[in-house]
Amino acid sequence: MSSTRLFTAFLLLLTKALVACAVPQSEQQLVAFPADGSMALRGDLEVRISVGDEDIERVPQVRVTGAGRTWDVACAVDPGRRSATCEPLADLPAATDLEVSVDLGDGRSLVHRVSTAAPSEGEAWLLTDEIVVKSFGGGRDAALLLQQVLSRAHLIGVLAGDHLLVGPVRPTDGHLRIEEPGLGFALPVDRGEEGFQSGVLDSFLPLLVDGEPLFAYVSGCRVVADRVHGDLSYTLTGAFPATTVEEVADRLGALGELLEAELVYDVDTDLDGTPDAVSFSILGLGASATLRGWTGGQAPAGSPGLGGRAGDDPMPPP
Repeated sequence: MSSTRLFTAFLLLLTKALVACAVPQSEQQLVAFPADGSMALRGDLEVRISVGDEDIERVPQVRVTGAGRTWDVACAVDPGRRSATCEPLADLPAATDLEVSVDLGDGRSLVHRVSTAAPSEGEAWLLTDEIVVKSFGGGRDAALLLQQVLSRAHLIGVLAGDHLLVGPVRPTDGHLRIEEPGLGFALPVDRGEEGFQSGVLDSFLPLLVDGEPLFAYVSGCRVVADRVHGDLSYTLTGAFPATTVEEVADRLGALGELLEAELVYDVDTDLDGTPDAVSFSILGLGASATLRGWTGGQAPAGSPGLGGRAGDDPMPPP
């Protein structure tokens, strides 16, 4: 091989390596929603499954255990065989711990411990308030459009125990109500006096678009937060695969079409030479509030309010 061809091959390998390192890659080969550690799960809860580079060859076996009973959940493999969707978990008992096990029948399996109970204490803030989308793929205009989308998402973050829990909320009558499907995005974090940070994780992020839940798959997600004058400033990074971008854009209508037109894919997750995901970096400063409890039991649509304990005056949104 000539020196020119050797140099060209070296540059190609180097380029692929740099693109792959642009967003930290999780080593997970099986990802399921709701995430391990999820809480305050609400409504008819869909189980979502995603895998890495290997196809799903068999219909996943999903089993749920809790409240003194065990039941199986029917699933179907999606086109492309890299994901599966299962029947919703309907009529889940309130304030109950559950185990959701997923078995692909090929050695890949997991068990997630989740709960319909709300966190009893912690710190909470609106993740999508006071945010700046620093980058979204390769275009500045795309970053501005993503910022518009997220500013309407009303995502709350609750730092409970050793997890950062995230899910959609709706401001109502001076307080916040958790919307379906609940705090289903859970990042294990290491906490310190000056903030916290997570590892790198693939997961489904539940969003609320036009009042309906949407499960956005996030690859290589990581959060780092520092305390500034009592508030937490945070950086959230990761990547959205093309399939997620298309699904979100379809739900956004004209805004989604504009977003797709401005996007420049910049992450090659499978190293085939073609970018197939779009990276993002989000900076945020959220005014935090102490989570003392949850108001008066079940609110409309099975969504509790963030505030004082039953009978107390509700705490205003963070």
